[in-house]
Amino acid sequence: MKIDKYQYLKQKYPKIHNDIYNKPKDVINFIHKFSDVNIKPFPIIKLLTYQSYQNKYKDRHIKIGEFYGNLDLD
Repeated sequence: MKIDKYQYLKQKYPKIHNDIYNKPKDVINFIHKFSDVNIKPFPIIKLLTYQSYQNKYKDRHIKIGEFYGNLDLD
């Protein structure tokens, strides 16, 4: 939201567009202007929620934690 704070980046990085926005409406217009149906989205990585952690991983972490402090060659 503070345009002056980032103005120097335009000189430092010439690939930056001449537009620096401080209003959400301008950002949305930029996205619409430069959007293309041929752009393929990045795949979404599966998100681990707290509930899925409780269901799947909590017991595994407890079992792994039993071995901490007992690290020897045997």
